[in-house]
Amino acid sequence: MRFDKSETIKIKPDFSWWEGRECRLVGDVKYKRTDDAIKHPDLYQLNAYATAANLPGGRLAYAAGEAVPTTHVIAYSGKKLLVRILDVTGAPLEVLKRVGSLAREIETLKAEATAHFGQGTRVAV
Repeated sequence: MRFDKSETIKIKPDFSWWEGRECRLVGDVKYKRTDDAIKHPDLYQLNAYATAANLPGGRLAYAAGEAVPTTHVIAYSGKKLLVRILDVTGAPLEVLKRVGSLAREIETLKAEATAHFGQGTRVAV
């Protein structure tokens, strides 16, 4: 994915969802614990991914922490940056259950956005 018009700055999100040549979702995963506040550089990075993909937003997931799930709406651009905490501690089946819940949330948000904006519209959840 290119960040600038001359394609000299390449960026690669941790995950993305593509339908053909269209990017529908970008996101980043932080394998670190966050305190009660989301780290600004992490939000800047996610905003860069959403901007480069020309999407209305993106998703950020932390592996652990005390921060509450939140959505930040960026001034002027209106991009929505959704932040979630995924607790990766515990037995493997417990962790997989949490991953499944996060995946269902992504599917639900994508379906809602697609229904609202139409099939041909780019969607980031």
